Amino acid sequence: MIELSRPRTKFWQTTRCTAFAVALATIGDACSPRAEPTLIERRQITTEIFRDLRARIARDAPGQVTCIGIRVDGPDTAALRTQLTDPEPEVSATLRQEFAEIRPISQCQFVDVQQQLGPVVHETGTERPGTALWISEFQNPVNIRAGYYAHGLASGEWRCNATRGNSAWLVQCDLQWVS
Repeated sequence: MIELSRPRTKFWQTTRCTAFAVALATIGDACSPRAEPTLIERRQITTEIFRDLRARIARDAPGQVTCIGIRVDGPDTAALRTQLTDPEPEVSATLRQEFAEIRPISQCQFVDVQQQLGPVVHETGTERPGTALWISEFQNPVNIRAGYYAHGLASGEWRCNATRGNSAWLVQCDLQWVS
């Protein structure tokens, strides 16, 4: 421990106390279980949610293209095609290593085939059928909406909770509704 000689000015005492309070506040925020996830942690959470949802839908749609996107606005499924943007390239690349059929949403399209089904998801260029998986923007990092859409009669939504574990964020998704 370094001993500092006692200063004689009030300024030194005030500055030292302020620096100590700032240091304590910084340490408290970093160790807090409710601390906001960093950019890298957000990528990890996003990847884990997409990985979990892809595994769930793979049983019903083997070999289909899976288009992943971030939902930026509103709950209206009819407008879903205008509400999705590509996830970060690192997320797509990580998932692509595990699932060859993963595509960012920009490589897919919503095609109007039959009026009663609503738009159907296809891979752009190949017309391979697909499913769109989406997660909501991070408004609240511990309670995230996620969903899938294949066509008007095949869609669903999950609520995913992310909690900070010892070395990583842990994700659990619960089905809210399915059609």
